[in-house]
Amino acid sequence: MKLLLDSDMLLFRVMSAHEYEVCLDHGDMWVRGCDTGEARNSYWQNVDQMCELFNAEREDVFHCLTDRSTFRKNLFPDYKGNRKNKPKPTGYAAIKQELLELPNAIMHDQVEADDLLGIFATQLKDLQEDYVVCSGDKDLRQIPGFRYWITDEAPEYISVAQSERQFWKQALMGDSTDG
Repeated sequence: MKLLLDSDMLLFRVMSAHEYEVCLDHGDMWVRGCDTGEARNSYWQNVDQMCELFNAEREDVFHCLTDRSTFRKNLFPDYKGNRKNKPKPTGYAAIKQELLELPNAIMHDQVEADDLLGIFATQLKDLQEDYVVCSGDKDLRQIPGFRYWITDEAPEYISVAQSERQFWKQALMGDSTDG
């Protein structure tokens, strides 16, 4: 069983949960910090739970990540513009770099992690290989197959009819989170 993991989302959630603020000067100077060791452990605990749930090994997990630039940003500079002034959690870049050193980590300079998940899911389906997409991104409901929603830990199966309905719903509504 292959696990296609939205590592962008999981890493953001884990790093945010381990971030803290410290007052250095009687209320006049505040800094953010993160225990990256604890955050790293939490990331891998989550991965191990998914592996156990789906009878997979760590080597079966594909960690999909997003680079800074993508083709959507090149086409529409305001893409996800509502996130421009919101920094990633402290330590995010360091742990992301560690993940990118794994042999089963994937990042493309123009394709976002959720798009990579969709591409790989489609390829594995065509090859008739077992896989689960592990993410909390609602856009992935447009691709039929098994999903594990890391935001609420509820596995589900998305049928072809459900995926087509989600595609047309998104096409009609747009997506405010993407700007």
